[in-house]
Amino acid sequence: MKDGPGTTPQSSGKLLELGAAPQPLRWLCVVLGAALGFVVGRVLGVRRAQVLGAMRRAGVGAPARAASQMYAGLGAGLFELLASALVRPRPGLAAQSEALPQGPAIVLCAHTGNWDSSACAVARQTPLCVVTKRLKLGWVDRLWQRIRKDSGVQLLTAGGAAQGVAQALRDGKLVVMMIDQAPERVRATSVVPFLGAPARVDLAPALLAARAGVPVILALPLRRPGGWHAVRLAGRWSPPARGKRAWARRVMRAATLALDAHVRQHPEQWLWMHRRWKDAPALPSPEAPIAPSAFESAQVGGVLALPPRAGRKLSRPLA
Repeated sequence: MKDGPGTTPQSSGKLLELGAAPQPLRWLCVVLGAALGFVVGRVLGVRRAQVLGAMRRAGVGAPARAASQMYAGLGAGLFELLASALVRPRPGLAAQSEALPQGPAIVLCAHTGNWDSSACAVARQTPLCVVTKRLKLGWVDRLWQRIRKDSGVQLLTAGGAAQGVAQALRDGKLVVMMIDQAPERVRATSVVPFLGAPARVDLAPALLAARAGVPVILALPLRRPGGWHAVRLAGRWSPPARGKRAWARRVMRAATLALDAHVRQHPEQWLWMHRRWKDAPALPSPEAPIAPSAFESAQVGGVLALPPRAGRKLSRPLA
């Protein structure tokens, strides 16, 4: 589907069927992840009060159950990522290669589903860069970075990645940037309603895309029944010749509201542990309504399936 300038997202609607990891390994990751999630979420209670408070504010039904599922999914994602590094991928099913977005483009992503394994799967098939933060625990950070690098992911450290992003786009690569964390600065941000409260949104991804003249793609990882994973292609926007800052502001607002709709549909699959709403001022009066509009919710569509875990290989394309 051809995209044009503006801020109305267009979805691919493609479903790509891929290979799968062996069933025992798939369920082992789920079982171990549930155990780890129980320890982290219930025994240690890591940020559990914050998670429950944010879910209640967003109107999530049965927040305690959704929180437990979130911690279990986070644990499963860790073991899935480790398994993907230990088990040699096997060929998957034939797929439609046009389902995968091609670079150069900025890919907006979020901490939904298994975002790391999804990025690794894509990077095995097409040039992919990820703008990433570093973890405080050194040995965990080194392991995390190594697994992704071994899968072909090029890593750019957040905070000073502008030149690296520009070069990657000139090289024709996809560049993934996360949009669900609070920016570490106020400059070049806007305030958007997100899950029941104002949140500051970084305009940098859309501004970089506008400067390079490349499209912005919203891709949201998603867990599916049976151990399968997917990437929901929720929007695509091309920059205009003029008015790029206003365009960037509108695109990032639309992408944030599309993410809002996605999380409300799958609340157990988003990482609620982030301090997403810190330092955000009150919304201006024209933006006072918190819930996303029906139009913006309806734009979330188009699913690209990724395999259930380690023993798989994409047959081309899209955290």
